[in-house]
Amino acid sequence: EEEEEEEEEEEGLLNAAKVFGSAAGGTESIRTGPLKRKKSGDVETGSKKTVVEPSLLDKATLPLYGDFVSAEQRALFALFNSYRDVLHTARPYPYEDAADADPIVDAYLLHALNHVVKCADRIRKNNQRLATARENALKGTLIEVPRDQGFCRAKVLLLLPQRNFAFQAIRRLANLAVDSTGRPDAVKGAAKFVEQFSDPDHLLARAQRDRARRRAKERGESGSTESTQRSLGPREHAAVFAGNTDDDFFMGMKITQGAVKLFADNFESDIIVASPLAITMRLEAEKKELAERVARAKKGSSLKNVTPTLDYLSSIELVIIDRADVMLMQNWTHLETALTVLNQLPREQRDTDIMRVHEHFLAGRGALKRQSLIFSSFAAPEISRIFTKMCTAAAGGIRILPAVAAATHAPPRCTTYRWPAAAVGRARRALGRVLEGEEGEEGYVAGKKG
Repeated sequence: EEEEEEEEEEEGLLNAAKVFGSAAGGTESIRTGPLKRKKSGDVETGSKKTVVEPSLLDKATLPLYGDFVSAEQRALFALFNSYRDVLHTARPYPYEDAADADPIVDAYLLHALNHVVKCADRIRKNNQRLATARENALKGTLIEVPRDQGFCRAKVLLLLPQRNFAFQAIRRLANLAVDSTGRPDAVKGAAKFVEQFSDPDHLLARAQRDRARRRAKERGESGSTESTQRSLGPREHAAVFAGNTDDDFFMGMKITQGAVKLFADNFESDIIVASPLAITMRLEAEKKELAERVARAKKGSSLKNVTPTLDYLSSIELVIIDRADVMLMQNWTHLETALTVLNQLPREQRDTDIMRVHEHFLAGRGALKRQSLIFSSFAAPEISRIFTKMCTAAAGGIRILPAVAAATHAPPRCTTYRWPAAAVGRARRALGRVLEGEEGEEGYVAGKKG
């Protein structure tokens, strides 16, 4: 009977993971409550208005956390909300125990959701304003069309090295987006997502480990898992390679009021979660398709001068690159290719009101208004080059370096040695004979000085 109860409990945990329940993360690392927005003075994309100093990362400077779990998380969100490029090279290594409660992940996911919601609110208000202006246009009022859109809907690109990291980030993002609804059907495509991005064996082993820890805690034991960690190797290695480690994935997410649609169309998605390899492979497929069209076209066709692009990445305003240190173990050129293809003029115009597209997108300068957030556990020349050459936000950039404690150096040791005067005299006379050539030794030529 106990074995049957354990099997039923395991099935319940797996089913809860499929519908994004308690086993899928929850909201334990963020205090509940809506994200407060100011009525005026919000930081716009590329704005230089907000100045955030790195000293805000000191926990002593922010005693009040508000809706955040720590002062560090609040300071990170303030840096992200300044829309500057941020290079964080002090990212803690992943641990299996802290996979669902990462304050850094929550900070940049909240920033991404905040950016998507602000852009959607701005477009909705402008639509209402335009509808009112069209009614007044019959009376002779001039209509001023606002520029509040891009070539396509996608605004945020989240680059991750493997599916297991994407599984944690997407699950957490969906929980934050639909936290206030409480509806089981708020996340569409959850079953397909769990099937493609998770590993059933890993979920089962994790459920068993959590149950063992809970029982050990009830019995008053320590619940140590040193033998398990010893069999899996270091905790960092076990966390990086736990679950689905496939590095080829691409998925769009559509954020609406009270619901999240996974596996949405690329041109209808608000957030795109992908790996650098997947973007590179899609670009290669686009090049192949364009080459076939050029081969079928007649001589003198304009297709020969067309550059292959991914149109749904032409209006990206926020790029998040997490676990760049893991990407260094992969093919680094894929990440460079993925950043190069961003914010290019689209090859085809879809259902886009060209009169409402931002001027910097029309001028091909979308990269100057694009914010880039890079997170790594250590600094590397390749990461610094990406941040310096390809992260060109007009608002500037900030580097977050690991804190190094000031080393206390001991005073230099001064030791006095006493030599007999006779020994010093004999050594001095012997050295003089060698230099004068009176005594030939190995390395010197007799009869020559030096």
